[in-house]
Amino acid sequence: MVIKIREATEEIDEEIVHRWIEDLVLYKTYTGLGRNEEAIFEKLSEEYGTEYYRSTPEEELRGTGGYLKDQSVSIKPETYRRKGRLREDIQAPIVYYEEY
Repeated sequence: MVIKIREATEEIDEEIVHRWIEDLVLYKTYTGLGRNEEAIFEKLSEEYGTEYYRSTPEEELRGTGGYLKDQSVSIKPETYRRKGRLREDIQAPIVYYEEY
């Protein structure tokens, strides 16, 4: 694991840091984590006729935004896909949204 961490840290460059900061500031603020995700989970909950609940902070770190019943779901802005955001291994269906 130490070797993997060392290799990963060697790949960090200015572009990766810039994308991470942009993602944090622009997309993981109140708009991204609050209003948009909440509205999407409410809509999915209605469509699938099931309850939803938000993830714990630990689950958020793994890319899970919440759950529809017991199915984990990740919600990301469309720009996340288009710009090839940070290399994450999200083990959940991803719902992309676009703000208008």
